[in-house]
Amino acid sequence: MNQIHRDIPTRRVLINGRERQDMADNEFTDIIFDLRTPLTSVRSLSEILHDYPDINGKKRQEFLDLIIHQTERMSGIINRAESPI
Repeated sequence: MNQIHRDIPTRRVLINGRERQDMADNEFTDIIFDLRTPLTSVRSLSEILHDYPDINGKKRQEFLDLIIHQTERMSGIINRAESPI
């Protein structure tokens, strides 16, 4: 009986450790999901600019502004992920 009582705190530590790992895994998955959309936009826009160098100045500037906006968005996601709660 004494052994059972001694094992309970150990089990709690193991369960809490698993819960923390599950939370970390979920947070990591969320970060990846949140980065995917702006990254896809940046890639698509930069490929268009690369493949069509004759795009007019106004449209080119619009694409560059969107790339900057999306990279700022990704930076914000990363900064939030790095900040302690």
